Amino acid sequence: GDTAQDFIAGLALEVGNGLKTLFRWTQPDGSTIVGTVTLTAIVASGGNASAKQTFSFTAVFNGKPVYTAPASGTTKG
Repeated sequence: GDTAQDFIAGLALEVGNGLKTLFRWTQPDGSTIVGTVTLTAIVASGGNASAKQTFSFTAVFNGKPVYTAPASGTTKG
């Protein structure tokens, strides 16, 4: 039911360029890191029966990402 997880899980059987996507990582302070990534090591299920389902992946940037500082007036933490 999570849009981002559903998107990534849908790529589990893809190869090559099918694993490339635009990635935005928003930090708690409001800053962002944006760039094209290749997704690898997608784990969309598993874990103990009594625990929440395992979900993980690795995002490798294809070139230097763009960092944007938080908007003026944003406070940390």
